[in-house]
Amino acid sequence: MKLRNFGVLMAAILIVFSLISGCSNLLQQAGDKSSLEVANDKLAAGDLDGAYADYQAILAADPTNAEANLGVAVLEVMSLAVDDETRSLASAMGLTLPDSLNDLYNEFASPETSSALALTLKAANLKAAGTSFISISTLEGVTVSQIQAYLRNSVIPRINQALARLAIVESNSDFQYMLPADLTGAETDLEIDLTEIYLLDAIGNALKGICYHLIAYNLDYSTSNPFLETGFGTLETDGAADMENARLALVAAAEKSIAALNFNAAETDDQSNDVLPQMDSADLTQILAIVGKIKDSLQSGEQTIEITETYSLAVNLKTYFMSPIADLKDYYFQDENDNSTIDAGDFPTGYDFTVNGLLPGLTSFTAWETFISKINSLF
Repeated sequence: MKLRNFGVLMAAILIVFSLISGCSNLLQQAGDKSSLEVANDKLAAGDLDGAYADYQAILAADPTNAEANLGVAVLEVMSLAVDDETRSLASAMGLTLPDSLNDLYNEFASPETSSALALTLKAANLKAAGTSFISISTLEGVTVSQIQAYLRNSVIPRINQALARLAIVESNSDFQYMLPADLTGAETDLEIDLTEIYLLDAIGNALKGICYHLIAYNLDYSTSNPFLETGFGTLETDGAADMENARLALVAAAEKSIAALNFNAAETDDQSNDVLPQMDSADLTQILAIVGKIKDSLQSGEQTIEITETYSLAVNLKTYFMSPIADLKDYYFQDENDNSTIDAGDFPTGYDFTVNGLLPGLTSFTAWETFISKINSLF
């Protein structure tokens, strides 16, 4: 199984973000339909704050309403960008964020569409306002530990709330509704079903896993060379538990991805108007095999993944997460010859090239050279 078609899944994951705009339209199931229509009209008009309040009111009366749960799931995650803690942290970095969902929408959304996909893509392109996770700590008044506390206390709980709401949507096996063409720019209305819901769930769990990984280690530093600081890169007191939570979240992400792919494969209705039509069976089989290997490695340990027809790689994600690295500095190396080229002489004697058993077959610098060359051959 080659990795060259993995981009198909990545494209599918990007498509699922168009779901956000779907909260603004037709609703097909039980509940206070007039209230739902009002909420959808507000969202379509850019009144995200009003829609959010209306969806919450609907859930107060009917906590099982699938469409309102989807609306709240999306909007409560978006609202994280405008809450007081986020804005305070951004201010410390020299950034100014809107203080309402409506202002967020008006600042970033395209005038040609009310789809929040446009908002997402535009926000992602604000590179001038973005810095890496580590370099943030060089900003006055902001430390990595503050970012980590924000992830633990604000981001992860918000993701969990959204995932709980998506679970309610997923309990409706026949859940579907139509995205109007005037919202998407498509020639016809597009159908949303559980394929996209499962993929959205997978994304949420993957993000949660990344967050838990980021908070597992002490990444604060006060000098220009953190690798010389004793505490930098060490596993936090709760780090092992965080790494286990990361593993479980990534298992869930794999399971939801598999559920999405299987639901997609089993669809028997007309696919001409689906947001994510049925995939080519060969691509589907290949992606299912890859995701299945990742899931098995997270749960059971070492798995072999075929990179090319003549080269396979052993991966042990379970060991990596359940027996986490105690000090990331153990994997630090320097360019000893200052020649901007990494070679075997840059690594100390006894260096663990397997990364604590994550890649058990890569036991030497030569093995890594071979692996990298095989990856390069795919592109």
